[in-house]
Amino acid sequence: MVVTETAISVIAADVYAALEAGVEPYADDPPRTSPYSVRVHSHTWTRDEAHHYAGELARPAGPEFIQWLDDRLNQLWRSGPRELLHQTLSPSTGDRSQPTTSFHMAVEIVWYSVADAARILDADSAIYSMTQHSLFEWLSLNEWISRDADVWRPQPDALAAGHLTVVETRVPTLKELYPQVCLTPAGLAEIHRRLGGGTPLVVLTQR
Repeated sequence: MVVTETAISVIAADVYAALEAGVEPYADDPPRTSPYSVRVHSHTWTRDEAHHYAGELARPAGPEFIQWLDDRLNQLWRSGPRELLHQTLSPSTGDRSQPTTSFHMAVEIVWYSVADAARILDADSAIYSMTQHSLFEWLSLNEWISRDADVWRPQPDALAAGHLTVVETRVPTLKELYPQVCLTPAGLAEIHRRLGGGTPLVVLTQR
């Protein structure tokens, strides 16, 4: 699954894999072992779409899978997408909230907005007063981003290192999607390390 600030969606290829239906229809999607910043470009489904396509596959495990998916999504929505961005949810490491089932679909934290990343860093008492503005300044001074007119652009090296990603975001005052620079879990962890963070950083590790 993929979690953003406002939504929880299901990666289509993961549904096919969970039901042992192969992933041929989504063979062009990034491999399931890819970093989160890459998997965000996979085909994803809403809950209703996942129900529909899981039913269409007509696999014996389909009804059980749909029930498991509903239970898992309900658990996640009770926490809320924004709150999930601040938690570690890794079924592969024994998360007790993971249902006892053969289905294995990890929650994937794809990105953090600069504002959310600043709040996470600021919660560490060893890091002095981190705000959204000061984090943008840090990113600029360390050449992770640069200003292009009124838009922040990621530097190629930061993208290649997997520290940043760009999320096309809808802004009410704009007709076109806005290219929002966001931090990957790896990028947030790297900044936390460079700033001398004193407490363990709670981010989702790659499965």
